[in-house]
Amino acid sequence: YAGDKMSIVYLDKQFVFYASYHHYTSN
Repeated sequence: YAGDKMSIVYLDKQFVFYASYHHYTSN
């Protein structure tokens, strides 16, 4: 299902953004 795939990609990008944000703020 394309919608499910998109939500997974969206969540993955959100996680990457969060991880990057956390990395930069913790240093």
